[in-house]
Amino acid sequence: MDKVSASEQLRSKAKKLEQLAALLEDDEIAAELAGLFPATPIPAPAPNPDEVERAASSAAKKSPATRQKRASKRRRRGLGAAVIDMVRASQLPLTAAAVTDRLETTGYPFGAKNPKVAVSKALRQAAEAKKIDAAKTGDHAKSAIVYSPLAGTSLFPVRETLN
Repeated sequence: MDKVSASEQLRSKAKKLEQLAALLEDDEIAAELAGLFPATPIPAPAPNPDEVERAASSAAKKSPATRQKRASKRRRRGLGAAVIDMVRASQLPLTAAAVTDRLETTGYPFGAKNPKVAVSKALRQAAEAKKIDAAKTGDHAKSAIVYSPLAGTSLFPVRETLN
């Protein structure tokens, strides 16, 4: 019963995505959507001078090996957050390969030998932690897994109309 409902859900999503693709082919609608979502990032607040000075003095005391270990830990935590943000920012379900390609085009610094494996692992962990949804595209063992944001966690605004 679950397999039928999951396949029906995927068909429904595919139909909606086809409708969205048809809408985006219209230049007027594409221009309107581009106006709704600004491409410029929000600037970060200026750092506190006392905190900068404190951080610089504590970094000078630590050995280079300690700093390198901490930097690699930060990178690993950063991949999980980057992957979750990428999935939440997308209106379409994404595969691990699509997320990897998008991160590579943005210049994300991968520390792994094989970035697709690292992204796939981060996506699986996020799905297990219920931070994003995961669904297989078919019944076969080698079927692709698509990842999408949980309901209510998408980064796109929702317009509600009152009748």
